[in-house]
Parts: sequence; C-alpha cells; structure tokens
Amino acid sequence: MAPLKLRYYCPFACLTGYGECTHNYLLALKRHTNIELDIVPLIDTDSDNLHPRFAELLPYVGKHLDDPNWPDIVLVHSVPAYCHEFVRGDLAPHADAIRVALTTWETEHVPKWIGKRLDNYFDAVIVPSEYNEMIFNEVLEDTIAYRVPHCFDPEWFGYGTEKFEQYLDSKRADKGPYT
Repeated sequence: MAPLKLRYYCPFACLTGYGECTHNYLLALKRHTNIELDIVPLIDTDSDNLHPRFAELLPYVGKHLDDPNWPDIVLVHSVPAYCHEFVRGDLAPHADAIRVALTTWETEHVPKWIGKRLDNYFDAVIVPSEYNEMIFNEVLEDTIAYRVPHCFDPEWFGYGTEKFEQYLDSKRADKGPYT
C-alpha cells in the first residue's frame, strides 16, 4: 500500500505551546511513520531566520501544494474556534480527503457552537487527554474526538491511537487502496 499523504496545517516554527507540540508531532510522523508530509504553516515562516532545529522539516513546507493528487488526509492543528478557517476553501479540490482537527481545550465546557463547527468541517478530532476527549465528545454530534497523548517516544507513540487507527482503516476501506 502506498503511504498516506498528509497535509498538515500548523503553527510551524512558532515558539508557542501549539508550535512546540507541532514540531514534536511532525518529527514523530517523519521519523516513525510511512506518511508523506506536506506542511502548510498557519503563520509566515521566514526560512532565512529559522531556528536550526526546524531545518530537518523545512523541505516539507509547501512541498505538494500544486499536486492535484494531494492529500489523503488534511490535519489542522489550531485552536478549536479557528480550525475550520484553514479548510473551508482549501478542501474544495480535495473533497475526498479525511479532515482531522488537532486541538485542545483548557476550561470546563466546550461551547456547543464549537462542536457544531467541528462537526460541519471535520471527520475526526484529535485531543491530548481523557478530559478533552470527554468534553469534546459531549458537544460533538457527528464527529468523534480521539485521544492521542502529547508523547513522542516511539515506545509510547502508539499508546492511545488504536481507535483512531481503526477509524482511518475504515475510511481507507471505504475509498479502496491508495495508489
């Protein structure tokens, strides 16, 4: 089977919590999976002034933006209120792509309007904790939140991803083999 093609909208090279998490996810995906990456930064990336630790990932920034066969999966890593902003127009030519939001929530309740927005634009939501999984699934109606911990050691990387991998397998079965 050909590798999955992942377009990852993320705060690449951003020195925030989301940026640090993104960097770790990208390194884990690159080093420990057979996924082809196309990174789309959500903020301007000045490659001339980039910290050296991002150099390993720079070749994947915008690598396949003009390829009509991209992507199989669109992953948007942002705050929940804005995840949909990055896929509304872009998904028109990629209507068959699996759309996944990677996000988190830090307060007691996720507003219902955020659940509706995620339901309208995404097939799945990835969150980092049991608490987030619980509170997102309380407001999601058609989409499921899956817990994938922020942990990147290869020994731990598969922990908590079984349900999400089963979901991806079911989506692959619906589409047939990737070629």
